[in-house]
Amino acid sequence: MNGNDPYAYAAQEFWELLKNVNKKQPKFEEVFKLHQEWRNHHTDPEELKIILKLLQSQGEIKLLHKDKKNKTRITKIILLNIDRSQKKTIREKLEAELPVRHITLKDIELSNRNQITYFKILNQYLLEQDFFNCCSSKQPLIPAKELSLEIFGDEKYIDEHRKGNSLFSEKLKLDNIGCRVVSPPPLFHSFPVANKPVLILENFASYWSFCKINDNTDPLKYSVIWYGDGNNFPKQNLSLDETIKNIDKKEIFYLGDIDPHGIVMPTGTNSKRKEFGLPLIKPSLHYYHLMLKHGKEQDNSRKRIAESTKKEAIAAAYEWFSEDQALAEKIIDVIERDCRIPQECIGLKLLQQKGIFQ
Repeated sequence: MNGNDPYAYAAQEFWELLKNVNKKQPKFEEVFKLHQEWRNHHTDPEELKIILKLLQSQGEIKLLHKDKKNKTRITKIILLNIDRSQKKTIREKLEAELPVRHITLKDIELSNRNQITYFKILNQYLLEQDFFNCCSSKQPLIPAKELSLEIFGDEKYIDEHRKGNSLFSEKLKLDNIGCRVVSPPPLFHSFPVANKPVLILENFASYWSFCKINDNTDPLKYSVIWYGDGNNFPKQNLSLDETIKNIDKKEIFYLGDIDPHGIVMPTGTNSKRKEFGLPLIKPSLHYYHLMLKHGKEQDNSRKRIAESTKKEAIAAAYEWFSEDQALAEKIIDVIERDCRIPQECIGLKLLQQKGIFQ
């Protein structure tokens, strides 16, 4: 390739990723997704097509155009001159860097750099947890979002990369790493007890974990645990009062992500509830303190949340956390620095520890 071509270096770098994909003829959509992940979704929209044409001119790939409606559209990319024995080299190198002690992990063939990166993180986590020497049948399976956050620092990674109940091209079953997929549940779970508070969880993985712990706690901590359903909660919250109308002395607590939307949703809902003369939703101060203590901050700037939403969240936080201004200031600090803490950091494993579930 011409060294003066501004795309030449990018093409060489992308080829190193492309030649390690698990197919000889990947679809254009698959290559497009690989390119987006490589560039972290920030790139010239025409860059990929230029790169592919450069690689084709060098005899590295062949482009197929089989779309009857648009004959110029790339449908598949044929990878040429690929040495598939390279996978064995990858495995040997990985073994040298980090012992792979689980038989299931040993059988996995990694096909690209992204898989290698995340595989190493996963394997290291399992080693540090002494997972390979524990009796997995005695350990409860952890919701995917909670375990994904703990291992990869991203609660969405497993859900975005799994196929059904498997990772790594369906070669690793989630239950082999102590993980399970939790489907969105019904809106609420009620318990046979009165005079106890109601707890609303913004996300369904947390709902599942809190319900499981509450069910196994004597005496029960909550009469009802409600799944807030994220952004849908402001629309459906009035049905909450129909559900809990027969529960005496009900206090309603809320726990969500520490980010602008996680504050605006319950506080905005409170404005409507006040109009109808309904009991207001309170923040679960105990669990918000735990989130700040145990959670890891994530960069939230890429979501490009409107400044007006951030200002609304900051103003609302001062009022909503009025019983604990020190907590309010810590939460506001997270928001002002364009960071967030996912609710899933308060997961099943932490809730099982003595004194945590309150």
